[in-house]
Parts: sequence; structure tokens; C-alpha cells
Amino acid sequence: MTKFCSKKVLIICLCFTTILASLLIGKNLYQGTPTFQNAFTNKLSDDGDAGEMHQGGRRQIQDNENNLRLDIIRHGGFANDGTNIVQGETGELVPRQEIDENDDSSEASFQKATKNKEMEDDLAKITKQDEAPRIIPPNNNGPFQKWTLESDPRVPRILAKVMSSMPKEVRQDIPQEYLQMGPRKYLGTRFKVVSDAYKKHGMTQRLPEVISIGVKKSGTNAVGFFVTQHPQIVHSVGNEVHFFDRNYQKGLEYYRIRMGFAKEDQFCFEKTPKYFVTPNAPKQILSDLPKNIKFVLSVRDPVKRALSDFRHERELYVRRKMGRNLGRVKSSPEDEGKIFEQQVLDEHGNVNASNVIVDTSYYAKHFKHWLEYFPRDRFLVINLDSLERDAFPMLKKFEQFVGLDPYFKESMFYYDSARHGTCMHGTSRSCPPKSTPGVLPKAEPSDATLKKLYEFYRPSNKEFMQLTGHDFAWARL
Repeated sequence: MTKFCSKKVLIICLCFTTILASLLIGKNLYQGTPTFQNAFTNKLSDDGDAGEMHQGGRRQIQDNENNLRLDIIRHGGFANDGTNIVQGETGELVPRQEIDENDDSSEASFQKATKNKEMEDDLAKITKQDEAPRIIPPNNNGPFQKWTLESDPRVPRILAKVMSSMPKEVRQDIPQEYLQMGPRKYLGTRFKVVSDAYKKHGMTQRLPEVISIGVKKSGTNAVGFFVTQHPQIVHSVGNEVHFFDRNYQKGLEYYRIRMGFAKEDQFCFEKTPKYFVTPNAPKQILSDLPKNIKFVLSVRDPVKRALSDFRHERELYVRRKMGRNLGRVKSSPEDEGKIFEQQVLDEHGNVNASNVIVDTSYYAKHFKHWLEYFPRDRFLVINLDSLERDAFPMLKKFEQFVGLDPYFKESMFYYDSARHGTCMHGTSRSCPPKSTPGVLPKAEPSDATLKKLYEFYRPSNKEFMQLTGHDFAWARL
């Protein structure tokens, strides 16, 4: 009996000791004893997993998230892994709605709201006056990285656009199996087959000779529509390329595949309005593109441009939030005007010169920067008011400016009173596409705010007229 009790006590003691030892070891693992912690962090460093272990790895997670956010901004909303992500209102990373930011017409489809409650919350936020759209200035200072056709999430769409506009004689030279979109890993081979077929007919992708550099919301869509009706002008693949403001780190080979296939006597054309306000763009263009590069610059009343820019960005913001439920968004010109004022005026009621919308309309400052790299005769300046009244004179100037064969005739054009602009006979689309659908009313700020803006822009307008040699009616307001 005594032996049995002794064994029982011994077993209990062993169990208790085991439990106590487990608790102590667990505590050391949680707190990180010097020996264990150093060994663990050394292992991280040896594996190349970046950084020291600090507070459960939170510092490294935050660093990775910050780097991802920077990459996303530099890449125009696309992460390196091909996912479609944007920066949320408070800086968080959120899934992006299906919208092509390279397309000013914004004719993309949008995802449906996932939950009714979320939709109601978004609606409540949107109708608040303090929920103005967030605008991220262009940034192309990201590091260069290895770019390949297979790794770029945009390439399948680029190739699809190339093939959708492919001439019949080129299509006949491509084997049937290469006309179908297949796995991403075969993109390089398919692109080469398509390029070789075009080359057989004397067409290649070249860097552009003519670029429409802006100004945003000043008729760049109309300019692109009209000039590419000329048989010697070949538009880029996609409405806007955004190479020198978003994608410069991808390299010139990426830029080249964004151009249309052109014959020897044709000119490659692209338009990206944000180039005008991108500080590095003129220097990089001078370094990378043909020395005879020419530019088209469209301008309009700077205050009207700012209002149009605000509406465009606001609609994109609302459409991303509401998807197909736009009908539930209720706003008035006065409401939009107040939101506009919150953007363009500071807390003291003065014009906020640092606001992106305000700064873009400061034409003289940006144009002087371009003139530091290119002579004045490289720029064809177009006034939107004149273009809307009658596009024919501008297009004749464009022919002479680029060195094209005469093509445009006055009989090709007519004025559409419903659209308040020039349209064209004999084209698949008679009129230039609208870049802002118009689901929100135009903002109507107070007369006092408009007066402040016109006074703010008056010195810039006067200097811009001197720089361009043009007389604009709106510059005298």
C-alpha cells in the first residue's frame, strides 16, 4: 500500500512538473528569450525576408504595405502581382472597380454593390459636402523594374485591341491558333506572330512623332478624334498611354507596344493630357523620343476647365462608390458648387494654388517649363472654343504643322447644335466621344468664388498669350 501511494504521488509530481515546464517554455517563446529571438531574426535575415522582428512583425508588414501602396500609385492602380487595387479614402488598399483610367471617356463597366448596408453607407458619405474626390498627383519617379509582356496585366487587353482593328490582309497571314486568346505564358509568342504579320505588310510599331500633351478637359478627346481621321495619322493602342506620367519605369519597349502599327509614310500619335503638368515629362521626352517630335496643346477658359475637371473626377469617384446604383445619388448644381469651393479655396477663402485642379489651369507656368526643353515652333496650340465652332481651320493647320498630305475638306464637317460642337460626315462615329458621361449636374459655385478664380488666373493668362502669340477671349476676362 505504501509503495502504491509513493508511486501515485510520484506520478502526480511528474505531471505537475511537466505542466509547469510547458507554461514556462510557452512564456519564453511568447516574450522571446534572447537566444530564441536572436536565432529567429537571424533566420529571417538569412532567408532574405527583410528586416528585424519587431512587435510580432508589424513593422515589416507596415513597410510592405507602404511599398505596395507606392507601387500602386506609380502603376496607375495596378499592383505588381497583377491585382487591380487602389488606395482608399483613408489610405487603405481596396479592390478597384472595373474602370480604365487610361480612357478619359470612362465607358468601362462597374462592379455591383456587394451589400445593401454598404451601399447605403456609401450613399450617405457621397451626399455629404465634405466627401470630395481624392486626387493623387502624377508621379513617375518610381524605380525601373524588369518588364515583360507576360507579367503586365494590361498586355492581354492591348493585344485584344490590336487584333480587333487588324486589317483583313494582315489577319489572313496569322495562323488560326494565334488568333485566339490563350494562357498568359504564350503572350510573347502571340505578340511576335502578330507583329511579324503586320511587318510583312510594311507596318511596324514605332515611338510617336506627334503627342497631344493636354490640357486635361480642354478638348483632347476631340483633337484625337479628328486628327486620326487623316489616313497618315495612326492612333496609339488605347485612348491614353500615360507613359511619361505613370509607366516610365516599364521602359521604352512597353511604350512601343502601346503604339499602333504604322506604314513608313504614316505618323504615330498618342495623347495623354497629364503630360502637360508632369514635371519630368519634357526632359524624358527630349531624351527618349525622336528629335523632331511635335506636340499639340489644347486650352480653354481656365475656370471652365477647372469646373469640368472637378466634375469629371467627382463622377469617377461616385461611380466607383455606387456602381450601377447611380440613380440613387441625388445632388444639385448648388451642392456640387459647394463641394467645388471646398476643393479650390483654402480655409481663409483664398484660391488654393496647390490644389491639382487649380494648378492644372495655370497654363503659363507649365508651358514655360516645356519651353525650357523645346522651341515654340514644336507646339500647335488649339483653342477649344474655336475647335467647337469649326474644326476645319484647325485641322488644316494640323496638316501643315505635322507635314501631312492635304486631306481634310470643309464639306466633311458640320455643326451639331444639340452637342454644341463640330462633327464629321462619313465616319463610323460622327462626333467626338464625351469624356464625362454627365450623371452629376454641373457645379455652380458662387459668383464671388468665380470672381476670385478669374482674378487669380488673369496674370497667367496674359503671360500665356505672350508665350504662344495667340489672343484668347477668355484671357481678357
